[in-house]
Amino acid sequence: MNATDTLIRSLDPATQAPDPEIRRRLDAGLEDIVATPRERDTQPRRTHRALTLATAASLAALTAALWPGLADRDSGSAYASWTPHASTLTASDTDRVAELCRRSGRTVGEDPTDPAWRLILGERRGDFGTVVLVNASANRETVVSCTARFGTDGSVRLNGSGATSGPSPRPLPANGFREESASESEVPGGPHLRTVVGTVGTAVTGVTLHTARGEVEATVADGRFVAWWPQRADSWLLSYDLTLADGTVIKDASTAR
Repeated sequence: MNATDTLIRSLDPATQAPDPEIRRRLDAGLEDIVATPRERDTQPRRTHRALTLATAASLAALTAALWPGLADRDSGSAYASWTPHASTLTASDTDRVAELCRRSGRTVGEDPTDPAWRLILGERRGDFGTVVLVNASANRETVVSCTARFGTDGSVRLNGSGATSGPSPRPLPANGFREESASESEVPGGPHLRTVVGTVGTAVTGVTLHTARGEVEATVADGRFVAWWPQRADSWLLSYDLTLADGTVIKDASTAR
């Protein structure tokens, strides 16, 4: 080995005995590197989340295609126009919803064109109109309720319906009421549409329902009442207050049997 080789080897760190402090720092750094999760370990989680978000977007688009106007129900905005107090449904809109109800096949197997079907009442809550149809004979009665949504393009689409059929109801006391049907229409991913239809005595002018959502004022006409509300909760938590013609309020009234 010549002088040049000796000089070069003296400059090679691998041939040097490491300083103890430098060795300690190197060992500590190696332990930190080993203890730190590798980037490829976290990457699948970010990819999975991206796939999940993409799948959710696809499902939302599919819902919008299958149920027009209902895809925003998760946020509650589809029912944003709903009100606990109903307003008057115009004659033309009443006819449109009633015709849609007749054509929907909700008339419990009976002929929807039968002239015995009578339009009892109609109401409006925001963008939604509701009608109640009755087909009564000497000893039997069928009651159908339908709720439809009015679109900004002038369209009207059925949102929910309910029906009950049975013996003609017995007479009521003047200050009484009877719950005839309590129906529920469900749309995937959205609140349930709950509807109650019933009859009232001659002295009853108002019906207030206490639901899990809050108070709902029913529409009362021609001895009948109807009310509906959107609700996600499973419990109905339903009770009634009746207002009589003289202003008397009967709290927590019991339905006649």
